[in-house]
Parts: sequence; structure tokens; C-alpha cells
Amino acid sequence: MSLTLFPPTPTNVRNMPPRGRQGRRRCREEIEKSFLKNRHEGFQRYGDDIDKPFEVDKRAVAFMSDADRFHTDTAGEAKKAREVENAYKEALWNAKLRDAEERDNKRWAEMEMEARRKEEQFALWRATGQKNRNNQTSAPFNPVTLTIEPSSRGDALRQTDEMIRFRAMVRMKELNSRTNGTHNPITGQLLPVVELPKRPPPSVEYAGSYYPANEMY
Repeated sequence: MSLTLFPPTPTNVRNMPPRGRQGRRRCREEIEKSFLKNRHEGFQRYGDDIDKPFEVDKRAVAFMSDADRFHTDTAGEAKKAREVENAYKEALWNAKLRDAEERDNKRWAEMEMEARRKEEQFALWRATGQKNRNNQTSAPFNPVTLTIEPSSRGDALRQTDEMIRFRAMVRMKELNSRTNGTHNPITGQLLPVVELPKRPPPSVEYAGSYYPANEMY
């Protein structure tokens, strides 16, 4: 087979005319719109208004006018926001004012009740003459002279002090006899016996209150 050094001469060549400037400026959106307009599959839903493929029919549920979609009343929105904020602040201040008023009314009611109670107490004192009595201290003891008052209250205080000392001696004797025994474990000598003082007699006014029937000592 002989090899040809040159390709065959082309035949039936289709020369395409060059596109003009207007043809080259055709955008992709126009091309897609033309495709949608010229389709023949039976799925088209547009007629001559193919230039608005995304427009919603006014009878559709999703239809919304441009006036409702694009709200341009920014001053009205700011006014509504201020009104809501002012209403919230006013409600807050009214609640605080109401709480403060209730608290003050309660405080004044308590003060009036306390004043009436004191007035009733003063009237009772004036009627019975309790304030004319001698001023009595909380304990029948004079902290200046360190002496006990010569009265029934003083006798009760003296008996209480003596009873405390007597109980201390009883406790010391019990601990000495039950813990140490009778002899010194080192020297073997007898331990001294703790002598109990005489039991203090009960006072006249409080007789029986310091000596229960079941008391051991």
C-alpha cells in the first residue's frame, strides 16, 4: 500500500457565517428562556410570559405582592420597637411601684399596731401602778459591794451557789474513791479521806425545788 504524503482535499465544507456583536452579547439567561419557550415535552407552564419564569400566579397560595414582601417603612418599624420597649419598661416600673406601695402599707400597719400595743401597755401601767415599784435587777446580787441581796431571792441565789459547791465536793469524793482506791500505789500509804461539807438547807421561797425526791445527794 502506498502512503500518501498529503491529506485528501476536503469536500462539502459548511461555512458558518460569523456571529455579529449582538449575537455574541446574548446572555445565558436569554438562552435558557428560549429553551424553555421552545420545549415540546408537554411540561411547560408558561405562555407568552416566559420572560418571568419565577413569577407566582396571583391565585396561588404562595403569592405575595411586592409591597408586602419588601417592607420599606423603617421609621414605622423603629416606632413599633420603641413602643414595645416603652410598654415593657412601664410595666416593670408599675410592678415595682406596686410592690413598694404594698411594702410601705404593711410597714405602716405594723407601726400602727405596735403603737396601739404600747399605748395599751402604758394605760395598764398607769392603771395598776407597776412603774411605781422599785427597780429590780435580773439577779439579787450587787456587783459593786459583791454582796447578795437580803431577800427571798437572795436566799435562793445563796442556796444555789452553796449547792453547786456541795455537788462539786460529792463528785470529787466519788472520783477519788472509785478511781484511786484507798491506798497510794507507790508509797502504800492510806489516801486522805475527802470530807463532805454539810448539805445546805433549802431556801424558804424555793423549798423543794432543789431537792427532788429521787435525788441521791
